[in-house]
Amino acid sequence: MEKSADVETTSAAERALRISERRYRRLFEAAFDGILLLNAETAQIEDVNPYLVKLLGYSREEFLGKKVWELGAFKDTALSKQAFAELQEDHFIRYEDLPLETKDGRRIAVEFVSNVYLVEDLRVNRLSGGRICIDLGRAVRPQGGGASNV
Repeated sequence: MEKSADVETTSAAERALRISERRYRRLFEAAFDGILLLNAETAQIEDVNPYLVKLLGYSREEFLGKKVWELGAFKDTALSKQAFAELQEDHFIRYEDLPLETKDGRRIAVEFVSNVYLVEDLRVNRLSGGRICIDLGRAVRPQGGGASNV
């Protein structure tokens, strides 16, 4: 009888985990903020949400495995490396109007917010913005003002 209860408990826990994973995946994919998930140690992009793919015009594959400053959107490598070093030190950064360039050469300014958090002893960066979340920022607008319709 005890084995049956253990199996039911395990099954219920696994189901709850699957539901939780689906909920958070859906939040990530449906967010109207651009989101990058970075490895906090290597600065490599581990995931990017569809909003940021659309906003910047790069494919998901063009993001994955690269360091932020290797992408054309973050061409100012000194700023990107400096921001990453600051993030490593302070575990949080925010910029009001970070200039980014889309794949087709348009310049946009975004609010950029990033923080570091632990996931099972692995430090992960979340950048948001565009609002880009690296996990990159907030309200994205074309350079020169106005609202973006991304």
